[in-house]
Amino acid sequence: MKATQPKMKTASTLAFAVLLSLAAQAQLAPQAEAPLYRHMLEVNAQWQHMDPALAQATEPVHFSNEAARIAKHLHLVAAFLRTHPAPNSAPSALAQRNTLLNDLDAYADRGIFPKNYVLPYRNPVFIDPGGTACAVGQLMIESGHRDLAESIDHEQELAYVAELLDSPTLGPPIAAWAEEHGFTGDELAWIQPGYPPATEWNALGGGTDGPVKVLLNLPGSSIVVAGAFTSAGGVAVQNVALWNGTGFQPLGSGVSGTIVCGAVKGNDIYLGGYNLNGINDLARWDGTQWSFSTVFDGKFPQVFALHVLDDVLYAAGETQGFAGPDEYVMGLSGDTWTPLPGHFNAPVRCLGERNGQLVAGGGFTAMVGGGLIVQHVAFFGTSGWEQLGNGLEGPVNALANTADGTLFAGGAMYNGTTPLFGLARIGMGPTWELLLPNLANYIGTPSSPDLAEVRTLAADGAGVWAGGSFTVSQGTLIGNHLAYCNGVPDAFEPGAFFNEPVNALVPAFGGTGVQDLVAGGDFTNGSSGPAPYLAVATIGTGVHSSAPAAGFVLSPNPAQNELRILLEQAPGAGAHLEVLDAQGRTVLRNPVADRSATLDIQSLAAGRYSVVLHNGSGAAPVAFIKH
Repeated sequence: MKATQPKMKTASTLAFAVLLSLAAQAQLAPQAEAPLYRHMLEVNAQWQHMDPALAQATEPVHFSNEAARIAKHLHLVAAFLRTHPAPNSAPSALAQRNTLLNDLDAYADRGIFPKNYVLPYRNPVFIDPGGTACAVGQLMIESGHRDLAESIDHEQELAYVAELLDSPTLGPPIAAWAEEHGFTGDELAWIQPGYPPATEWNALGGGTDGPVKVLLNLPGSSIVVAGAFTSAGGVAVQNVALWNGTGFQPLGSGVSGTIVCGAVKGNDIYLGGYNLNGINDLARWDGTQWSFSTVFDGKFPQVFALHVLDDVLYAAGETQGFAGPDEYVMGLSGDTWTPLPGHFNAPVRCLGERNGQLVAGGGFTAMVGGGLIVQHVAFFGTSGWEQLGNGLEGPVNALANTADGTLFAGGAMYNGTTPLFGLARIGMGPTWELLLPNLANYIGTPSSPDLAEVRTLAADGAGVWAGGSFTVSQGTLIGNHLAYCNGVPDAFEPGAFFNEPVNALVPAFGGTGVQDLVAGGDFTNGSSGPAPYLAVATIGTGVHSSAPAAGFVLSPNPAQNELRILLEQAPGAGAHLEVLDAQGRTVLRNPVADRSATLDIQSLAAGRYSVVLHNGSGAAPVAFIKH
């Protein structure tokens, strides 16, 4: 049995423990082919004591994801306990037991389980910060003893049942509850699953042999991976490779030099940097071959950022002259590069857009010549560059848009010992909203503890994934180099326990509509074991199901006002659809009489939800995002 840490541990103590635990052994992935017994042992080691007969089933099985595997565990345990009642239980206790076992099956069908935000290995979590209870906690809540479940969570959120029963304060009330409801302590220990880190990160295709700096989405779920490496998934490449969904392949003879940014325009791939195939700062792949050119002429041409807006490729960079560097932005229309009027007093590190206008972020604070203040973020309007909103305190490294037009900015978290913005957003109004203003425990890399920063952003629904060089903690919530912010100030989910910074993020959709997040960086370990420089995780809430498992498909996703449902077959009598929020609470319930239905979701707050079809058989939820 693993040692656990009580919830009362300080954030700094837990952060130190996390950093020491990064070499934890890799887990058996739910998608891996293995005997059912081996999968169940992964969820709960009590299987070897409670029902070792399952070990006789040797045919390999696999699960679509961790939630499906935990649900299978709970169903199997419930079925066994129905036919093996606890000895010497009173008739009233046995009746309570049977009712709660039915509740356990319903809980398993819902498929929404606690998230382990604290530890980089599988461990119980009694109630997570979102209010989702573990199986044992949910049984207590269903029986009217929420106070007991919450007191357990307050005192020993991460403890195993055996440890809880040994507690002088928690043990007696837990034992009394178990006896009253027809369970033994061993049975509760068997029910209690362990939960992997909130997001399981595994090497994408075997990873690369050097740092990844750039990730680009291509049509058809392919991803361009670029950085400083000579091998991707064992395939010989030169700093750039194509992930086609199943493996890596080289793009021609690759690109030499230092790659720092990229963009896709039509069928062409552009990579920017310096010393590319000589002294060039831009490389272009036209589907057949690479060509190289110089955008910023000078002694040392460099491209820092690329962005496509209205079919125009923009490049931010630097021209070195005898008088020093000039920092500005160029636009490519046809075959001609044209400078946008105005030079910045420091480099532009990223480009984005807002309301159809080009946005620049970086280390600058003013325009050269006129003294116009542009505090780290500016947009190009009818009169040239102007400060966007009220500006930001600190260099900006990344920009990302959500579907509703919100612009997120990520950048420096510290200037020496002075906290900076870290992560902010701006909507239709004139003011930036700081999203991590009160989290003082920002930690950079071990070699540069003061250089905590967000380096990359990936929008997801109404929120954003932020990757970079930081450990961010709030209470017992800890994330290493990756966090998810749902758009509410100071509300975030730790995304990973990477051992080194994240440089690039990109979402990728599989054939069933399941969304993965791909991360590239300087790291070699993720939350689930080795992940050399390139990792992938499935993101979302609960079970992501394809139509055969759920019985329906939904669109659009993300959605804003309406959600359209198409059933695989005609519904039976009493069929209905339920919409559950992230805590598993029913927020909408609609009867369904035809194969198609439309749900009005205008009144729902922005966030993550799931839809469940109740049609006389096991229900599997499908996740969606409400804008």
